[in-house]
This record gives sequence, structure tokens and C-alpha cells, in this order.
Amino acid sequence: MSRIMTSTGSAVDAVRYVAASMQEIEQVTTAIASTVEEQGAATEISRNASMAAQGTKTLARNLDRQRRDRRDHALGRRGARGLAVAFDRSRPPDPGSAWLLPRAA
Repeated sequence: MSRIMTSTGSAVDAVRYVAASMQEIEQVTTAIASTVEEQGAATEISRNASMAAQGTKTLARNLDRQRRDRRDHALGRRGARGLAVAFDRSRPPDPGSAWLLPRAA
């Protein structure tokens, strides 16, 4: 009978040890899962930051293109006016037209 009780006590101790080990494994698994989740969140944040940076580059490029287009358009209109004036001056003047007046310096 004493051997049965000793065996039963040993089995109970072994079950307690296994239960404690399982709790420890669960805690480690939970910590790993939490770390993996945080890493996933960090990866998502990094991806979002990268996309935002790309969007900012695209916006800056578009704004620069619009600025150049406006500048070129303004220069083109001035250039067209200058050509029109040059064309008008290449024709013989009308007597009494403002074309014959001296240009202001």
C-alpha cells in the first residue's frame, strides 16, 4: 500500500510539474504573440509612412510641374505679345499712328 501511495504522490507531483510547465509555456507564447503583433503593427506603420512619403514626393513633383507650367504659360503669352508687336513694327507705319512716336526709355 505504501508503494501505491508513493507512486500516486509521484504522479501527482509530475502532473503539477507538467501543469506549471504548461502555464510557463502559455506565458512565453503570449509574450511571443504580443511581440509578433507589435512587430506587425510596426511594419504597418512603416509601410504607411513610406506610402505617405511617396505621396508627398508626388505632390511636390506635381506642384513643381504646375509652377513651371504657369511660368511657361506666362512667358509664352508675353512672348506671343512680343512677337505681335515685332510683327506690327515690321509693317510700314500708318501716318499719324503711335508707332512713329519715340519709345519711352
